[in-house]
Amino acid sequence: MTNKQIFAVVGGVAAVVAVCAFVYQQFTISSSKQQTNSMIRSEDQTMKPSDKTGNRRQVMVPVPDTIDGIAADIESETTLDMLALDEEVAGETSIFNEDSASINNLGTSYDESNL
Repeated sequence: MTNKQIFAVVGGVAAVVAVCAFVYQQFTISSSKQQTNSMIRSEDQTMKPSDKTGNRRQVMVPVPDTIDGIAADIESETTLDMLALDEEVAGETSIFNEDSASINNLGTSYDESNL
């Protein structure tokens, strides 16, 4: 190898090492900042008095007074769940029917006598 090639190889290796060192430094700085920020947030949360309502919106749902009311609520929720399940089953059944129809069409469209 000539002197120019040796200098080029040494310069290339030095450049690769410098880039690796720079990238490593950037990752260590960002991870240490994240750790510091998370520690600061946790300290802030422990110092603040906890507010149970916070920013959450409370939804008031009427509670049934009688056993018949509770049973009616359970029945209405069960009916809604059954309707949702029926719609899901119908959707998946239609997908299976479409797939089987496309397979049947493929079987009838490929005819060796037409070749």
